[in-house]
Amino acid sequence: MVRVLHRKFEGAGTPYVKIAELAQAYNSHAAGTGGPPLSPKAVGEIVRKSLGLHTRKSNGIYIVPQDEKVSIAALAKRYGHTDTVK
Repeated sequence: MVRVLHRKFEGAGTPYVKIAELAQAYNSHAAGTGGPPLSPKAVGEIVRKSLGLHTRKSNGIYIVPQDEKVSIAALAKRYGHTDTVK
């Protein structure tokens, strides 16, 4: 999850990443590794509870704001995911 989140922020053209887009990217990555797909609700819970990041609702969608980019980079470094996944 950290690797996909870090990659999404590196390539984001907006100051946020949508939880639904994060779930879709994670599910694409997980399909290649044999992992189970996750719903956007499950991804949001992982982002908030397991990774300790803040999310907020913007125009009716849940997002991870740009403010969390430093924390995401620190998590990526901690877990050894500073490379981007193609």
